[in-house]
Amino acid sequence: MNTSPRNNVEARENKFRNLIMEAPAIFCILKGDQHVFELANLRYKELVGNREIIGKPIREALPELEGQGFYELLDNVYSTGETFIGKEVPANLIKSDGSVELGYFNFTYQAYTGANNETEGILVFANEITEQVESRRKIEASEKRFSNILSQSVMAIAIFKSPEMIVSFANQPMLNALGKGDTILNKPLLEGVPELKEQAFSQMLTELYTSGLAYEEFETKIILIRNGIPEDTYFNFVYQPYRDVDQAITGITVLATEITEQVLAKKQIAISEAKFKMLSETIPHMVWTATPDGKKNFFNKYFLDYTGLSFEDVKGEGWHNIIFPDDLKLELALWQENIKTGNDFKIEKRVRHHSGTYKWHLSHSIPQKNEEGEITGWIGTNTEIEDQKKITETLVKGEEQFRTFANNIRDLAWIADGSGWIYWYNQRWYDYTGTTIEEMEGWGWGKVHHPDHINQVMEFVKEAW
Repeated sequence: MNTSPRNNVEARENKFRNLIMEAPAIFCILKGDQHVFELANLRYKELVGNREIIGKPIREALPELEGQGFYELLDNVYSTGETFIGKEVPANLIKSDGSVELGYFNFTYQAYTGANNETEGILVFANEITEQVESRRKIEASEKRFSNILSQSVMAIAIFKSPEMIVSFANQPMLNALGKGDTILNKPLLEGVPELKEQAFSQMLTELYTSGLAYEEFETKIILIRNGIPEDTYFNFVYQPYRDVDQAITGITVLATEITEQVLAKKQIAISEAKFKMLSETIPHMVWTATPDGKKNFFNKYFLDYTGLSFEDVKGEGWHNIIFPDDLKLELALWQENIKTGNDFKIEKRVRHHSGTYKWHLSHSIPQKNEEGEITGWIGTNTEIEDQKKITETLVKGEEQFRTFANNIRDLAWIADGSGWIYWYNQRWYDYTGTTIEEMEGWGWGKVHHPDHINQVMEFVKEAW
């Protein structure tokens, strides 16, 4: 076997040449200032449509490159010896069927020298990345369309990229919500909105980025500095992982709805309800509330103690059982009428005490209305009037007894007020004079006195009063 040094060198060169020819990368050697193809591997030949290019200058072998800048790059590398590296460079090349096809390449033009240390030619190393570039551009176009849609949304939307939460997108509602304008774009979120650093919101984003889970959060409190003033704000959030074409998580999409006004209003309502409940529990009256359609939904402690029942016993229509049957029918009819009209409700009725006895109460309720005048509920009270009722009944009974007595005596009787105005006569007066109360009221009695006596009677009356 011949193992001379020359043979060894040739063997190594052949081995290297074979490796180059079969390599998946694109490779060629251009020689001289005309850039003549000395060597091109299989991948390079496939790229140019398997044309006969060996031994030909590049301007002759690949004329379609005219005007694309490659000839000029090669001339510069050859004359200066400086390596050129191209990234995602487009090239239009003629294929085997004669068609022109656009491709994208990463490549290197590197000069090589001879024994005299002068440039002899250029080594070309390239990788076609057309598929990656087109995929990326499709994604970018899709993202742009997506961004255009999100920009028009009334919901606050943002996309935070990478673990640093770079604000890659935020529509106008989100910029308004954060109170910093577009100065936060393309910056880490905590740099653009530094007040979030010690708040749970930023920690939540970090956890979601790591876990890749979607998440919803409601009435979340965030302190934001708007116009230089810290504000307590509240949001409903939807978090979604943002994935690239390979489904790898590259960020988080955040959808937010600010509900600060609603939350503060709800808190104020809760405070008002607490004050109402405290007040209702301290006054010695039955207090209750009802829904707009009249269903009772609250009874204070005094109500429950008075009736000896629980809330479960009296809620809804359970309170019907503590109203005297004769009064309940009238109350229900009047209650339904007032629900329809929205008028104040007032009625006297008998309510069963926990002892089992019924006592008279004045029930009064008024509608609660919103700014539009719509009924949002009812507030009512039941006030015991048992003693007043008894006093009234006694007075009525006494008056009836008096009238019976006065109307049965033979004398003419009347009653006047402090000014002498007569407002009542007994029946004997009307029977005797043949008059009516309308004729006699006030000073009408003068009509039935004899003319010879009227002046004397009037003088007497004036002196008496």
